[in-house]
Amino acid sequence: MMVRSVRQAGRGRGFTLIELLVVIAIIALLMSILMPALGQAREQAQSVVCLTNLHGIGRGVAQYANEFRDFILPGQFRDPYAENNWASLMVNQGYANAPMADGTEPAQTGTLFHCPSASDTVVTQDSRGFWPLPDDRNDPQGYLGTAQRWTRDDQEKLIHVWYAANMATWRVDDFPFTSFPQGGGGREVLHRMSDVRRPADMVAIYDGVWAHNDGTTNNGWARIFPRHINGRFCNALFVDGHADSLDRQMLPVGSLQHEASHVRRPPEWSLALQ
Repeated sequence: MMVRSVRQAGRGRGFTLIELLVVIAIIALLMSILMPALGQAREQAQSVVCLTNLHGIGRGVAQYANEFRDFILPGQFRDPYAENNWASLMVNQGYANAPMADGTEPAQTGTLFHCPSASDTVVTQDSRGFWPLPDDRNDPQGYLGTAQRWTRDDQEKLIHVWYAANMATWRVDDFPFTSFPQGGGGREVLHRMSDVRRPADMVAIYDGVWAHNDGTTNNGWARIFPRHINGRFCNALFVDGHADSLDRQMLPVGSLQHEASHVRRPPEWSLALQ
């Protein structure tokens, strides 16, 4: 009788339903605490990769200036037989690597020109030559990449780019990047690195779509787009070669015809509303 009682007492007791529910609730609570932290860590990692890309692009821009008498890489180069943009020109000169596309394959991600926080979708110009552009800094179109023309060895292809140049195609001398030849009757001139008065504050390449002011004065500021950390930060390369994350309250904004409009700005409550 005693032996049987000991055996019965030694048998393991399973979870009751209440205990099981308590364990599940604890696991769910821990998951609810950890998941946002994991998501934040993932976004931070993507931002770091993006900044690394911009550093690489900055090295290419600096190499171009060293080899071509201090001139800044053209934001766009067009002649009757070829058309290139700053990204394809970097690849053509050997400052970066990226595959050519013909418009039938998926977006070419994983290159120096792909922002990991952006969409994997690339868009092309419409029949009028316009890109789909964000209306404001909350518009999902700011996450898109662009399939831009690329001419190499007499082949006309595309290059997929998720970054944009601080460039003007009209008579705007304070923008570091220009088209060559310039459109809109502008002077055919490239700027030099030494022409930029505030290189540590002047944006060169940034998270965004196509170009800051491609022949327009409407919503050019919206093209500099905060893709990182829940839409709060935009990564940017500056003319002096450093890259930084800018709070959306510090992004360039204002009249597009003056240097003060496209350098980083101190926080203002009015900017936070945009």
